[in-house]
Amino acid sequence: MPMFMTLKNNNEVFVNVGTRIVPLNLFHAGSLSGVYEAMDFIIGRKSNPIWSYSAGSRTIIMLPKIADKLGLKRLKAIYDIPSDLQPKDFFDHWYLFKAITRSKVFKQIWNNEILFFGAEWIKNKNDSLAWKKLKDYWLYQIWTQTQFVMDKIKFNFMWSKAIETISSRRLHPKPYLIDQIKHIFSVAAGYYPVFKPIEITQDSAPTKELQQVFVEIYKLKQYLPTMMHVCTITDEIIKPRFVYYSWALPTVLEGSPLKNVTSTTMSDMREIKQIIETIEERCLPKLSTMESLSFLKHIDFDYFHYEKDICDEIHSSNEIPEEDASFLEDLKYYPSRSLCTVSRFFSGCLRISMKHYLK
Repeated sequence: MPMFMTLKNNNEVFVNVGTRIVPLNLFHAGSLSGVYEAMDFIIGRKSNPIWSYSAGSRTIIMLPKIADKLGLKRLKAIYDIPSDLQPKDFFDHWYLFKAITRSKVFKQIWNNEILFFGAEWIKNKNDSLAWKKLKDYWLYQIWTQTQFVMDKIKFNFMWSKAIETISSRRLHPKPYLIDQIKHIFSVAAGYYPVFKPIEITQDSAPTKELQQVFVEIYKLKQYLPTMMHVCTITDEIIKPRFVYYSWALPTVLEGSPLKNVTSTTMSDMREIKQIIETIEERCLPKLSTMESLSFLKHIDFDYFHYEKDICDEIHSSNEIPEEDASFLEDLKYYPSRSLCTVSRFFSGCLRISMKHYLK
């Protein structure tokens, strides 16, 4: 994988684990990628990256259900969509979007531009001031991105302390719930991305015409054609106020996303809420010795489901657009429609936000 700089629109780096896609990061114009592989090349070490890159967002979904057979039949009659393409879950949405946008009938022009730095750039021995500045910049980028790995090592050590806290309170969560909570904390610390509504910039996909296609051709019913993609909560370009993790779209990289078939998503959420609150209550006063968990001081967690919680611990998904106006941006173009708060995405959804935002 050569080193390259994104010049126009976004790139997503992801891992394909077979049954699902795990997003790792969203890169914007000006971002440098492939720096680990470049360093391997410099020191003569063979690279074997497990990740891939996409032009635009790879982990991209539409909130309303788009599996209606008649709607898909109308799309297939106009666009070059494979006859066997039938979206079964959120991970299939990208394949349908890709088929539509690659059709000759699709009119919105969208492309992604990158600048490759081939081997001669890396091997160059020129010692002029200009080359020295360029190589110093590369080394700075490589070292900066390496901090992620070092911070993760510290985080994993402190996570073991958090596990001890859970055990001391006589809580015995199932292993897959522990994996979920560790991933949620990694997201809150800014290590991994989760979802937010796509902005109107078109940087991640040609969403303007895609939305029109689903409203006018597919005949999406009363809902807004809300599209979501991933970014980190610390993204300095998008600067999201809220990001969302959905149990219906697990992006867990370390551990298992599979739930216990004997439990419900609602009961799992209540248990996760209890464990997170226990960790916050017991660990935050000890931050001098657990500094890697200090991000918890600046994070709020809110829990949502489209079904009513009889224990009144989980909020209704109907409340989400009341605080997050980004879900209502599409009302400018589709004023007679409403947000699909009964989307499967909201059948167990965690909202993560920074406390410095005013509510």
